Amino acid sequence: MPEMNGFALLQEIRQWQKGDASRACRLIAVSAHPAEQMRTDCLARGFDDYVEKPVSRKALVAVLSGLSPEAS
Repeated sequence: MPEMNGFALLQEIRQWQKGDASRACRLIAVSAHPAEQMRTDCLARGFDDYVEKPVSRKALVAVLSGLSPEAS
């Protein structure tokens, strides 16, 4: 994304959602950065979950069904 990074977009979306339950949605970070620290940072900053690239079908199904990829 040339104009902003994922964390800036997350803030914009969370601000837009504020106070309006009809705008609620899960936000999942997708990154090629494999370090556990990236996952930790994404969750700490407000993402609901994290998937590492390349995205496996197993990880995607797990996250979309509300589980962490490690749980499947």
